Amino acid sequence: MARFEDSFWGVDPINFTGFENLCEIMKNGKRTCDDLQAFMKARIQIEDTYAKSLLRLAKISCAAAPTGTLHEAWRQMRAETERIAANHARLATELEAHVEGPVKQFRERQRDQRKKIEETVRRAQKYKVSSFEKNTKCRKTYDQRCRESEKVKEELKACGQSQPSKELDKIRARVLKAEQAVDQANTQYQEAITQLEDSRIQWEREMERCGSVFQLMEEERLIYLRNVMWLATNIFASACVTDDEAFETMRVQLEHVSVEADIAEYIREKRTGSQRPARIEFIKYVGDSQH
Repeated sequence: MARFEDSFWGVDPINFTGFENLCEIMKNGKRTCDDLQAFMKARIQIEDTYAKSLLRLAKISCAAAPTGTLHEAWRQMRAETERIAANHARLATELEAHVEGPVKQFRERQRDQRKKIEETVRRAQKYKVSSFEKNTKCRKTYDQRCRESEKVKEELKACGQSQPSKELDKIRARVLKAEQAVDQANTQYQEAITQLEDSRIQWEREMERCGSVFQLMEEERLIYLRNVMWLATNIFASACVTDDEAFETMRVQLEHVSVEADIAEYIREKRTGSQRPARIEFIKYVGDSQH
């Protein structure tokens, strides 16, 4: 299996692109956690709103006839709508408790862990850069002192015995001073090399640790998010099963609707009789004197 700790190096001693790429991988992982949490939070709000809307809908007064098989189907539909509302309220609660909340906690835990590692490596980088710059400066000084020493020695050699003794003593003093300056620069340069090597060893140690820890974190994140999305899918599927059970109950009740029975029941409860009004005949007017 490919390993982070073997894959993000470079030959340039103060080029840290590999580390920045590692950090980018981890930041992308954090963004994925952010997106998943935001997605689940929005889904929870949708489910909660949907559940409340369904519940209000189910509470609407029944305007249908109070009896009959169709009325029973209508009553069952409203009851099952309440059941579906409760199911989606439960779905919202489960998503919050088992998905959205845990993803947030996981993201924050990894964020804190990542920051500690990053800070340690950046301190090692800073130490390495300062050591490299010091080494470069000390080397330049050492080279300069060596050139100065060579120059004054050549000057002494060129003078030979032709110069007055006093003048030769001055040049010899300059040679001695130049050699002392070389020794001092050499010591500082050696110390800078030692410090640079110490910074390199420390930086490599922290980079190896960073690569190892970041890979474990990334593997953990991939496995965790896969599992939590699987869990969310199962919660969605469970809600669908419960919804379908409610719909099946409605279907079964609707199968029991009988037009004939409802007509007969309505007649039984509301009938006023089968005898129709008699025909009203024409009555001829007769005067009052006929009475």
